[in-house]
Amino acid sequence: MAYNILHNTQQEGCNLQLIKTNEEKINKMKFGTAFLQTKPVEKLLCIGISVGILIILVFFLAIGIVIYYSGRCHGTTLTDTQLRQMMVAINQESPDNSDRPKESTSESEVDTRFDSTTHDTTRDTSLTRTIGGPTYIRWGRTICRNDTEVVYDGYSAGKKWNKYGSGANYLCLTKNPEWGDLQTRGTISELYGVEIDAPDVADSLEVPCSVCRLLFRFSLVMIPGRKTCPKDWTVEYWGYLMSESSLYKNRMSTEYVCVDNEWEHYGTTNNDNAVWYFTKGMCGSLPCPPYINGKLLTCVVCSR
Repeated sequence: MAYNILHNTQQEGCNLQLIKTNEEKINKMKFGTAFLQTKPVEKLLCIGISVGILIILVFFLAIGIVIYYSGRCHGTTLTDTQLRQMMVAINQESPDNSDRPKESTSESEVDTRFDSTTHDTTRDTSLTRTIGGPTYIRWGRTICRNDTEVVYDGYSAGKKWNKYGSGANYLCLTKNPEWGDLQTRGTISELYGVEIDAPDVADSLEVPCSVCRLLFRFSLVMIPGRKTCPKDWTVEYWGYLMSESSLYKNRMSTEYVCVDNEWEHYGTTNNDNAVWYFTKGMCGSLPCPPYINGKLLTCVVCSR
């Protein structure tokens, strides 16, 4: 009798467990059926919410990775100060770091020749050699700005005023020429030193030049008719526009050059070879105003 009661109790427990399992299966089937019976718009909304949550999680995970690796790399990045110190050491050890003349930084010289709004003298010149841009010729001077490098200085040279042929451009000849072994008796081209011919200003002055390399800027432009540069550009130097004379029939055409307004000279002998004259603006096709008939034209070399 007791055995039958125990057996029946166990049987009832098994039946209850089976019923519970079947109910769970039925509920799951109902949920799946309900989802399948859901309207398409509601399905898309549900899927969209799930995808959006996943994207947000991935986004924050990516931000965390970037912040982590940025923090690790920061410890190995050279600061500007460290980089400048390295460049100073390189420049001091460089064999070609000869005693070149540099432009004075006195306030009187800077203020009289450069516009204070465009002349930037705050650059650290220790970042040289490996960083730099194009070169330009500074006609009339043997020095360059403090934040540029003097490649070399020399003598302004060009064709003789009454010679046909040769080049129409002017060259900055080195003070230390090197020679090859070739010789010829054939037709040749000739170069002469350049003089400025202006009796009341600079009569027969032989003019030097220097080749300057930009260290912190990468674009150059010479603007005729200006003494200052556009906004965000730096004045390399300003001066006067010069070329061969246009008043004599036997003069040959040459290029225009911008000669520094505080030109130097290395001689005063009147050899009458290659000659520079001031350039005037003449009204007619050239509108006046803004130009003034017969007024000497200025020029400025700008960098950025």
